[in-house]
Amino acid sequence: CNADDNENTMKKNQEKENLVNDEENKNEEDKDEKNKEITEEANQTDKNLENKDNNVEMNDDNGIEEKNDKIIEKKDDKKDNKKDEANDQKIMNEQEENDHENDDD
Repeated sequence: CNADDNENTMKKNQEKENLVNDEENKNEEDKDEKNKEITEEANQTDKNLENKDNNVEMNDDNGIEEKNDKIIEKKDDKKDNKKDEANDQKIMNEQEENDHENDDD
């Protein structure tokens, strides 16, 4: 009779231990899953921040390029204006020379 009680007690203790182990394993798996999710979210956040940084850098570069283009355009415009002025002056000088030559005739 005592042997049966001992065996039943051992079986119950083993079942309890198994349940506790199952619960601990489940908790461990849940923790692992949560950690995995957190890591994925953190990685995604890092990627998003990296993309934002890259976009900002690209926008900065584009802004600089646009400014440089405008500066170059202004310089080109000034050169063109000077050329136009020089041509106008040349034409006026030629016109005056022609006028003087005509006057001499």
